[in-house]
Amino acid sequence: KIKWFKTMKSLAKFLAKEQMKKHLGE
Repeated sequence: KIKWFKTMKSLAKFLAKEQMKKHLGE
């Protein structure tokens, strides 16, 4: 369960980074 939570956390971080890239690109 903890491993899954860790994965979700890193995934959220990755998505946030991608979102930032989109923001800066526009």
